[in-house]
Amino acid sequence: MAIKCIIFNKNEIEALNAINLFINNATHILSNTFHEFESNLPSHIINFINIIKDGTIKYQILLNNNNTDIIKVGILPISEMNELYISSIGAGGSDKVFETDHLDGPFFFLPFCKVYRCIACINANSSIYTSFPITGEKYFLQKNEFLAFDYNRDVHSICRDSSIIDDSSRILLKLHYIVYPTYLPMFVVHFYTKLHVKYNNFMRYMFIHSQIPSQDINIYNETVFERNINKIYDICRNKTIIKNVLSYGINLGTVVYCGMFSLITRLFLNKK
Repeated sequence: MAIKCIIFNKNEIEALNAINLFINNATHILSNTFHEFESNLPSHIINFINIIKDGTIKYQILLNNNNTDIIKVGILPISEMNELYISSIGAGGSDKVFETDHLDGPFFFLPFCKVYRCIACINANSSIYTSFPITGEKYFLQKNEFLAFDYNRDVHSICRDSSIIDDSSRILLKLHYIVYPTYLPMFVVHFYTKLHVKYNNFMRYMFIHSQIPSQDINIYNETVFERNINKIYDICRNKTIIKNVLSYGINLGTVVYCGMFSLITRLFLNKK
């Protein structure tokens, strides 16, 4: 289930405004989706991101998962996955993936932990919304609002409402957290975190390279392996029906799996 809230904290709002100013003064290719990892940003921008990621968003995710007296949970940011993001609906290459139903991560089968992707709205585009087809929900984000969802289990897509005319840049801060039961050894939590970081880095590489025109491959020193990976990615990306079936199948399997795991865990802890 997605979590949507608004940020009211004065320090966090000032941090979001400072990041917005930084983006507006920077240069980027408006025809493509723009990404920049947190670690590649200037130190003062990283400080602003730290204010945001340790504030309202973290608290709300923890609050939504700590809803039982039986299982207590903890939460850790995954800073290596965080990035500044400017969406470009209708652009080429990897951007098309976001406009069809998909899962962000493949680790739906991992027990105990849950990884959240959170999109905090720095500058809104009123025509763009996030759709969750299984639940039938769709969310338009306004400035200073955020939406958090399960990185591995929530099927979603980015859509445009054609009845709304808005050419504003949709500027987001993507934040990530891992939520875990406090009885779980921390080496398991760190192992799961590392898996997600490695996968995210690999997919990020493919996304960016899929935006490079084929005639420019030599300019970017792309290897034969990398070129073939991108060709496979493009083929898979265009198989909409296959991708949607897999997404829905994975999500349904995850619901059953998580329900059984929760029931077994509760029975086990009650016996203790």
